[in-house]
Amino acid sequence: MTSTGSNERGRTELAAAVTAHVEDSASIVSGSAVGVNGVAVPLLLVDARRAARLLSVSAGTVRNLMARGELRPVRVGRRVLFSVEELRRFIASRTGGAA
Repeated sequence: MTSTGSNERGRTELAAAVTAHVEDSASIVSGSAVGVNGVAVPLLLVDARRAARLLSVSAGTVRNLMARGELRPVRVGRRVLFSVEELRRFIASRTGGAA
């Protein structure tokens, strides 16, 4: 098997594993939620560190992806955050649209 074939298989397996964690807003934040009138509401935005953990990459990689325009941040004041939908879009772009 060529290294290209094994790299592609590895990327596909990684994408499938990440997609499993991104199926809904609640799972992407791993139990993090905001209480609103006694109801747990999943977070809609995550910071770069949490995005990195969810994508199984380093925070530096997330910053590089952002700088290249592959991950689009949401800026709130000075904070740089990523929407759950943006993480899904990124995964879909890496898996040929299957996120």
